[in-house]
Amino acid sequence: MRKILFFTQGVLAVSFMVSGVTAFAQTSDPFGPPVGIDPASLRVDYEEPVPSEGEISEENKGMASCFDYYTFQSVQVSVGTDRDAYVSGDKIAFLGSVMNENAHPVVDGNIFVRVSRINPNYVKEGNNIVDEFIAKENIILAGKESIPTSFSWTVPQEIKNGSYRADFFFSVGKKFNLGGLPFTNEVIIGTARFDIANGLQSAIEFNRAQTKVNGTAYAHIGNWPVIESGAKVLIEQPITNTFRESRDVTVRYDLYFWDSLNEDDRIATETRKITLPAGATQTLSYEIPSMDESVYYLRITAESGSARSIVNARVVSDSSHPRLNYPAITKFPIKKGEAFTLFSCFHNSSGGSVSKNNTVNISLYDSEGNLIGSADYAGSIASDMSAVAKDFSAGKNYDYARLIARISDANGKVMDRYEVVYDCKDFGGCTIGKGYGFSPTSIITPKKVGIGIVVVLFLIGIVLIVLHRRGRIASK
Repeated sequence: MRKILFFTQGVLAVSFMVSGVTAFAQTSDPFGPPVGIDPASLRVDYEEPVPSEGEISEENKGMASCFDYYTFQSVQVSVGTDRDAYVSGDKIAFLGSVMNENAHPVVDGNIFVRVSRINPNYVKEGNNIVDEFIAKENIILAGKESIPTSFSWTVPQEIKNGSYRADFFFSVGKKFNLGGLPFTNEVIIGTARFDIANGLQSAIEFNRAQTKVNGTAYAHIGNWPVIESGAKVLIEQPITNTFRESRDVTVRYDLYFWDSLNEDDRIATETRKITLPAGATQTLSYEIPSMDESVYYLRITAESGSARSIVNARVVSDSSHPRLNYPAITKFPIKKGEAFTLFSCFHNSSGGSVSKNNTVNISLYDSEGNLIGSADYAGSIASDMSAVAKDFSAGKNYDYARLIARISDANGKVMDRYEVVYDCKDFGGCTIGKGYGFSPTSIITPKKVGIGIVVVLFLIGIVLIVLHRRGRIASK
């Protein structure tokens, strides 16, 4: 298996702030270029968060420190490839593990993969992206649990040879990042390296050195452009055909809020067709008529036959948009009398404004729809990460819980919502003992069934031996 890298706090990392979250970027690379990142080029759009202090009480309306519960880079994706080198048409097997470093369980997990050809000028341009996809969904991890994982990717027939990397990111609900930041090129949770050696020297490819936003060069690694609210945004992107023949190209523009993980965040999609003569370069353009959101994320995908190239651009403004960040519970399954915490972080996704008169609610329900408990916050939301949290003592055992979190603006409009289910069936069955609130299916596990069969067979054997001996005595 190919050697892999994974990233955690203090390991091959430097710290910087992105929208109130401490993030980590690679600073050295034992596998060759890119050799690293100039610290001066790192994103500094947002100031360091100042978490709210204080006990959980009615007086502070549930405010808590987000970082008492949420830890960035806390789910590791350590995956490598089955070989070092491949050719067109090969299926690459990615094998490894996913590890939850949190004490609490993680549900609704997803692994996002970005495949790129390594760019010697990575520090300024990032790598040349050829594919992005969700490799694994609905990952369930108990606290401190590590599980094996595997997935595959087929090498396209028309792909340029060279050294490639697959970068990994881990999110919950395709919304909340526990490993890497998929809206960046540099903040990852793991990577695997491989070579493609099929002799193909040509490509349909975006020229990342010449990406522009409103006429200014775009930094693929560096600060995002800050656009005035309501202003027009023009994104220009040259594309080049290095094949010896003319190529028909389909270009797709996907505009999102925040990032491209969750289809619910997709705002618009547009497809255009162009013809690129051999050796020609054409500048594509995409216009956002008005900067009405705090964040826009544009993914441009060009395809010609099986050749593909992807480029992403992100722009920010001071428009207000409050956002949830990782609602969860600290224990599951929950025993009667056991203490647990219901929490959710939240922030204003704008780096330069405060959203006033918001409400945040997070509620937990049992399998019959009865409320287990809830926590609320009402007030202003700034860009720094804050949290609403509440401690509970369980009145009974719970093998099922439905969590619903929402954040609303001053007019009652729901700005963000997340719902997730904790179910013992997804954890391989509950083994904390039979009690009120537990269903038989969650108590009976395959292991227990096997033990039961052995016990029954043992008892049957004893009965047969006794009957046989009695028969022998009676015959005498």
